Amino acid sequence: MNTRDTRHAPDRPRQDSASYADRSPRGTVAALVRREAAWLLRRPVDLHDDIFDLGAKSLDAVRLAARVSKALGYEVPATELLAARRLDVFTDACLRASDSRLRLPPMTRLPVRTAPATEAQQRQYRVDKQDPDPAPFFIWECFEVTGALDPGLLEQAVQAVVSDHEVLRTGFAPDGDGTVWQTPRPAPAAAHTAVRDLASDDDETLAEAAQQALAQRFDWDGDDFLRLVLLRGPGRTQLLVISDHFVLENTAMNTVLDELTAHYRALTGEGEPPGPAPAIQALDHEAWKRSWAQSTAAERIDTYWREVGDGRPRLSRIVAPPAPGTAPASVILEHRLGPDADANLLAAAGSYGTFPLTVALATAAVAQFRTTGAPLLAPLLPVINRTAETMRLVGRISHCLPVPAEVHDGDSLDDVVRRTRQSLIAGLRHGPLPMAVRAMDEDPRPTGPQSGVRIFFDAVKPPRGIDLGTAVSATPVALPSASDFYWDLLLSLVEKQPGTFFVEARFDASRLDQDTVRSLLDTWAALLRRPYDRWTDTPALEADR
Repeated sequence: MNTRDTRHAPDRPRQDSASYADRSPRGTVAALVRREAAWLLRRPVDLHDDIFDLGAKSLDAVRLAARVSKALGYEVPATELLAARRLDVFTDACLRASDSRLRLPPMTRLPVRTAPATEAQQRQYRVDKQDPDPAPFFIWECFEVTGALDPGLLEQAVQAVVSDHEVLRTGFAPDGDGTVWQTPRPAPAAAHTAVRDLASDDDETLAEAAQQALAQRFDWDGDDFLRLVLLRGPGRTQLLVISDHFVLENTAMNTVLDELTAHYRALTGEGEPPGPAPAIQALDHEAWKRSWAQSTAAERIDTYWREVGDGRPRLSRIVAPPAPGTAPASVILEHRLGPDADANLLAAAGSYGTFPLTVALATAAVAQFRTTGAPLLAPLLPVINRTAETMRLVGRISHCLPVPAEVHDGDSLDDVVRRTRQSLIAGLRHGPLPMAVRAMDEDPRPTGPQSGVRIFFDAVKPPRGIDLGTAVSATPVALPSASDFYWDLLLSLVEKQPGTFFVEARFDASRLDQDTVRSLLDTWAALLRRPYDRWTDTPALEADR
């Protein structure tokens, strides 16, 4: 973790007389930006400086944007600074953000604690009632536990988490017109923790018991959406923490785990609870998202998405059709990158001032071109808009943002990475709602010459343990997932251990040719292994097929 010892931070530097002489709105904001940057980086800065050349990382950019926003009294997204890099360009972005026409509506708590479910939940609820999914889409974590874990205290900790977060105790039910409504219940259910004693604790027995627990569906009308299962064998114990993607996503599950363990440690006298329940809950966040369409920001968002793709994300062309009559099946291919690629990803992430996801997406686009000749890879990426009000928010708070990664004539690998980074930042700046979400619902499998596949792209961080106190340790356990698969192609950069990367492709065999996807994955891995300092000399259009 990148931390700073503020006890030894220098005093904020005095500004020169020229900065004080400029009392224009731009001069005032420029002085503020320069002062905050100098304090955060602990060194003198100039307005024309590139903060990443001064040693800043993406987290520093987020912190600087947050400090400037707090001082200005309105939010300037960190994506503006990530795109600008230079402080003078970021100053101009601060001035643009002050325009009231670009402000989003405030996030406030609804006085009435009931509202229609989201559009995605409405569809999922109706489909599931008609044809229940035999493999529900759960969000879960499994841990190997050593030490004396107290089930009674664990249940108290779960009760506290469910009490703090309304979405975990929300019921969904249709009205007379068929509209599904979400209404939080006033208190958690009586029990959330089940203990199952096993005669054997070998890996096969524990894995079978875990799969049985993961097959137990939640009742969306009446169950709390958090369930814990303790699997106790003669000498081993595993803990399953389970929720439902109907109300939760992976990032929110991390918040649940953090608060669950904090409550447990507090009950054992080894820590403090997380604090009072958040004022802003998932219900309020969904209402805020709906208000975007009525805000003055909607016009610029709609304009942006119309410009990049006629109001819908550009779909990638089919990688390669399979043999006629191939049955639908989810296939997973995986490729270990190796130490050279690991080093390249970490070096590139530091150089571009962002996470390896951008580098991985751009190189995947180049790999697709070399394998199939298709120059465009336009997947959907999961993005989350975190603000001070939503740091502890639990729910489905991410959006899907279409990001085109395209290979142009004369490009080097470095050119594709930089362009992809700018595409991502531009999409984040303009906002993924409402056009990107609406575009996902429009004819997901078009026909004709523009036929394409629905691709999702993600970066998966290594699993982590949870801190249940000095007397208990809990390390992550990997289990196979039987959840349904909703995309034609899922490309992932997977960090299985810190600094150890894999590339993975999960796809529908009835839509894509397996040998072609395997070739794409091999080419992707080979590109990432090429020495990073030679990327600027690596022609992206060089064909391997």
